[in-house]
Amino acid sequence: MTHNFGFRLAHAMGHYGLSADADGWPASVQHAAPFLAIVVSELGLDEAGAWIDGARRAYARENEARLARTYKFDFPHYLTLELGDFENTLERVAAWEALKAVHELARHENTNLDMVLDCARRAVTRESAANGTPALSAQRS
Repeated sequence: MTHNFGFRLAHAMGHYGLSADADGWPASVQHAAPFLAIVVSELGLDEAGAWIDGARRAYARENEARLARTYKFDFPHYLTLELGDFENTLERVAAWEALKAVHELARHENTNLDMVLDCARRAVTRESAANGTPALSAQRS
């Protein structure tokens, strides 16, 4: 299946006032885009959308623990909790590692990971609509 994910991700960045030209994006977002494309190409649109939603919830949990100054697990732990059990295939391992890489890139440059994942989700939703695939579950804000 061919995806225009990169184009749609660039378009979604405009929602946050970033230009469609990737040269204007924070460096972490430029480096994260190929990893997000891995998630989409390995899982397909519907499952990728669900995993991106799970990553957003995991990031929110990580931030809640940080702000509350309670014992904090790392992002992969929260991602595991949000995704639940899944078949450990090569495709899912690749997507799992790609999401961890996106998190690390955003953390390294102090980029808002929720913004990056929101743009990825918007891109998946638009790609799904363009392909005429069944509607994805509601996009979470």
